[in-house]
Amino acid sequence: MKKQLISSLLTLCMLLTMLPAALAAKSPCVFNSLTGKYKIVSSKGFSGTPADTFKVGERFENIRATIGYFYSGANEAHFGHNPKWWLNGMPLQEGYKFTQVGSYTLTLQCEMTDSEYNRWKNVAAKAGVKFPSSKTAVCSMKINVLPDVNWKNIREFTLASSMSQTTYRQGADAFDPTSIIVRAGIGRNDGELAYQNLDWDDLTYYAGSRGMKYKENGSQITKGYRFWVPGEKDLWVVVGNKSIVIPFTVTPFVSSVEVTDEPDPGSSTFVTGDYSVKANYKDGTSEVLTGDCLNISVRGQRMYPGGEYAVPSGNSTVKINMGDFSVNSKVTALEKDKSAPSSSTPANAKATVMKSGEYYMKVGDRWVYPDKGYNYWLTLSEKKPDKPFKVTLVGEDKDRGPEYTIEYWDRYVVCGTGCVSDMQLHADINKVTYRINTYSKSGFSTIRLYARQNYLVKGTGSGVLIEFSKGSVPNLAKIVFIKADTLSGTPSSTPRHPIL
Repeated sequence: MKKQLISSLLTLCMLLTMLPAALAAKSPCVFNSLTGKYKIVSSKGFSGTPADTFKVGERFENIRATIGYFYSGANEAHFGHNPKWWLNGMPLQEGYKFTQVGSYTLTLQCEMTDSEYNRWKNVAAKAGVKFPSSKTAVCSMKINVLPDVNWKNIREFTLASSMSQTTYRQGADAFDPTSIIVRAGIGRNDGELAYQNLDWDDLTYYAGSRGMKYKENGSQITKGYRFWVPGEKDLWVVVGNKSIVIPFTVTPFVSSVEVTDEPDPGSSTFVTGDYSVKANYKDGTSEVLTGDCLNISVRGQRMYPGGEYAVPSGNSTVKINMGDFSVNSKVTALEKDKSAPSSSTPANAKATVMKSGEYYMKVGDRWVYPDKGYNYWLTLSEKKPDKPFKVTLVGEDKDRGPEYTIEYWDRYVVCGTGCVSDMQLHADINKVTYRINTYSKSGFSTIRLYARQNYLVKGTGSGVLIEFSKGSVPNLAKIVFIKADTLSGTPSSTPRHPIL
């Protein structure tokens, strides 16, 4: 009886909330997940609550889900073994903590056992339905991450402070919502309201043509986005089902664009940061923009900053959406046995693999220093840290190189997931991995973001940043790892925590 109840709850969740999304696939290529008869059936634990809405600070854990294949005659079959998740194309692990509001694409891959597959295939055949040829299914759905407030009971939603900039030059001016504040009145219909200010980063933004009827008619945008279509526009400021519309204008300013960087031929994966365009403006100036701040789509599906995407099979069209200046390019998947390492991430012929251990790091004559204690930000300092960093080798790929995590105070060293370039490294409980290449003869190492290896860790006058980089390694990106046990007076490796 209990199993029947759970099954009914999951099916009800699907019928009420989930979006159709995917084709069966032999590999988790999210670009193949937009059509078909598949739907995700999900629940947060045994609650029956669909796993389609989360709050900032909530963790992705204890999610019960299957991929249902729905068809007439034979009803439905479910793929439910060996689940794997992706968030905006990035692998999603149990325990992940949501930190930024917005709408996201959640992708699930599941399998069927041989016996289940054969049984359902026979049922489908008797019903005259062609069953999928693969025992693996991939499906996507939209989820929303909302601020940690009682958003369902927001009764009043008014603008306390508007957007300071209401005219943007096409391509040149980055979207800046930091002045926006919304006053929310929260409470029951028959009770008094408690008022709370929602800051700009509690809000989700959609931009589109003036007078658009639904937010979905526009594009979700974040701080730093560039506008490419001139005209009168509307900005929708959204929390849950509440919204405010702010009018603004985009003026013509671009004279021409050209693509200056694309993914390296032979890459099996690519990211938005592999692309960059040079925008030439009408005042005679120009600017190179990375793909992280552009709207890039493959086979109609948008790529997001922070996601590493598998190159789709065959030839695919990549569209960089820039209004009248939009550019199409082609990416081609190589046969598996002909794959080659990316030229921007050379093989390890001249590099050695560093062993896991405890290390201090230096850039030039200064130490990499975790400032501000447990919630640290990495800076450069003349002072040596109280304890070494923990560096762990977690994997190695012949094409992509060795993969590491870096920790301090039992928290991972991470970078932001928006427009990554120039983001300072800091502490987080969510894991980010790096490629570390050590060049023994030259006496230094380099650290690159593993998922996006065109992003290089380097020191500056104020901190340690992640920065888009190609070509030779700059001096401030030459990092020296010093084993803790080679320094006298090194603190014990026993984990200690600061007094908070």
